[in-house]
Amino acid sequence: MAENAAQNDVHSALSVLELTTVHYSRYDPYALYFAYITLTPLVLIVGFVTLVLFRRDMRTGSFFGGQLVNEAINYVLKKTLKEARPAIIAGVKTDYGLPSSHAQFMFFFAVFLSLALLKGKIKFEWQALQSIVPVFLLTLAGLVTASRVYLQYHTTKQVLLGCAVGTGLGVAWFWITEAFLAPYIFPMLESSSIGRFFYLRDTSHIQHLARWEYENVINDKKRQSKKK
Repeated sequence: MAENAAQNDVHSALSVLELTTVHYSRYDPYALYFAYITLTPLVLIVGFVTLVLFRRDMRTGSFFGGQLVNEAINYVLKKTLKEARPAIIAGVKTDYGLPSSHAQFMFFFAVFLSLALLKGKIKFEWQALQSIVPVFLLTLAGLVTASRVYLQYHTTKQVLLGCAVGTGLGVAWFWITEAFLAPYIFPMLESSSIGRFFYLRDTSHIQHLARWEYENVINDKKRQSKKK
């Protein structure tokens, strides 16, 4: 009896980190795939943080900053609209469901990055990728959004509002970046003592950045070898 009571005490004290927890039906052959797809925003956040820390590119920083603003607006909307999630998941997820943060996150990401590609702010050597990647990004955003409905975390209305808000904010933040941040704030930061200390820079003017970095590394190695 004492052992059972101790086990009950332990289990009652445990909690769940919902950030990485996805509930799905083990009897549904497709649910597991949608469960993996619905974790996509977490993978993107890790990629965001890695790029910001190691590349110090200001457009990437602006992109990430916009995503944080997007998440803050989603939080305010949920607290304001106060619409519950579908009844089947409401006992597990107690926060509000309108708009879907996953849908809003993914469409902000897909729309902002697609605009950057289509406007030539990010360039690939293979020109076809400039059009192919946006299609892939929007398809991925659609799959993540569909997963939220399929796994019954949200209603169709909740994800559609998330898509609309994310799309609108993605367009708006891209405009803010190009019309205000890039011409005025980026040069000021780049030449400031803070910018020099953290190596902040804007590399969008470089054609084929990967090739440019590769060639600079190779040339620097050649120069170093000649000095020896």
